[in-house]
Amino acid sequence: GKAHYIQALQAFRPDLILSVHAHLNHAFREIAKDTLPKVKFVTYCGEMFGGYGFSRHWVDPGADAFIGATKEICQAAIKLKMPNDQVLHGGFLLNPKFYQAQLNDSAKEALRTKLQLAANQFTLLLSTGANGALNHLSFIQALDRAGLSLQVIALCGKNAAALEQINTWQSSSGKITVRALGYRDDMFELMQISDAIVARPGTGTTSESIMAACPILLNTLGGVMPQEWITVKYLRAQGLAAKRIKQSKDLVPQVTELIHQSEQQQMARRAQMQDLQPQLHPKDIIEYLTHLQSGKA
Repeated sequence: GKAHYIQALQAFRPDLILSVHAHLNHAFREIAKDTLPKVKFVTYCGEMFGGYGFSRHWVDPGADAFIGATKEICQAAIKLKMPNDQVLHGGFLLNPKFYQAQLNDSAKEALRTKLQLAANQFTLLLSTGANGALNHLSFIQALDRAGLSLQVIALCGKNAAALEQINTWQSSSGKITVRALGYRDDMFELMQISDAIVARPGTGTTSESIMAACPILLNTLGGVMPQEWITVKYLRAQGLAAKRIKQSKDLVPQVTELIHQSEQQQMARRAQMQDLQPQLHPKDIIEYLTHLQSGKA
């Protein structure tokens, strides 16, 4: 793809290139600098922790700057020879909704009413990515067998088969309330009416759960990929999500514990998530890049 890349550089002639993937550094930076000597080349890394699972390709000491989502990943970049004065702890880059004000009680109640959910019952959000919705029914059945008092929001994305499967189960034998939903763009809002979210330990959903201050339970059915271990280690270092869900039945004791927590414990758990929220906003990253491109950074 070198020829196509050079052609794109010459046609667009960017002032600055922001790499957002581990494998878009190094050679891509060298080609860009050879083609456009004045271009600035910056890496933005949304990963959360260094060590096993963190690709060394993220760090290119020849880049003009490295922007990391967490202070831990910035420290990892410095250990890999990125100059300290060219590293910025910039925080997350997420859907703009995650930087809005938290929903007030009235807005939360309106969303619950729309989804036909009770206001005073524990709500569990089952998140999905790619084929993740295929785990939902086994989780729901395990919770149902345990006789827990809760309601579930099951996100199925574009997996119509999973959505139909859950709805069929609900209408035929389910005792707990389940709302199976297709593709949604209101994750921030859904997290705020949920008491916890079950998700794979990916950086995207984990970052979103932090911004929404929604406790996260780690779905590791089928094992943990190296790049997911980064997130597991980060959460454990913060005293969060220490227990992995290796089988569907593992979800039951974790949810049971959360259901029986006092209001004070619930508030403390959310406060832990809020403490992890970045101090900088995406607009601060844009300002930093603007100053870098102009030579003022």
